[in-house]
Amino acid sequence: METMKVETFANEIIKPSSNTPNNLNTLQLSIYDHIIPPVYTVAFLFYTNDELISPEHCSNKLKTSLSETLTKFYPLAGRINGVTIDCNDEGAIFVDARVNNCPLSNFLGSPDFKAIQQLLPLEVIDNPNEAANTWPILLVKATYFPCGGMAIGICISHKIADAASISTFI
Repeated sequence: METMKVETFANEIIKPSSNTPNNLNTLQLSIYDHIIPPVYTVAFLFYTNDELISPEHCSNKLKTSLSETLTKFYPLAGRINGVTIDCNDEGAIFVDARVNNCPLSNFLGSPDFKAIQQLLPLEVIDNPNEAANTWPILLVKATYFPCGGMAIGICISHKIADAASISTFI
């Protein structure tokens, strides 16, 4: 089987649709959150083809939805600053990508670790383990398959999110 190739074609920062109130600009991390390693909690979502929605339309809807959701989950649009999160509305990274050589059904039939890693938005940062301390707290990647299927890869700093909280965010 041919190796799946993912090509990134857009990368942007999505800011909250409204500003975080001044009284919520700083979120104190717990001692536990401060000492855990700087890594990302990840999640994947897979969707089959919807012929009524183009990838461009889907991408725009996802970005709008993310912008609106960041107002409710305002720390995710901030940056980690030592033992606090600066809820400064700097935004989350959103990456658009496509797979040209593999339908979603083939990928899901026999996914491998290297292929799954390509569905995460970590290529936009040099060293993901170091970056979890300084880069955006939230990164999202929408990958479109030639069959019309889509995968969404989500990374949230583990200093602020675990599996339960990423599930709530989704």
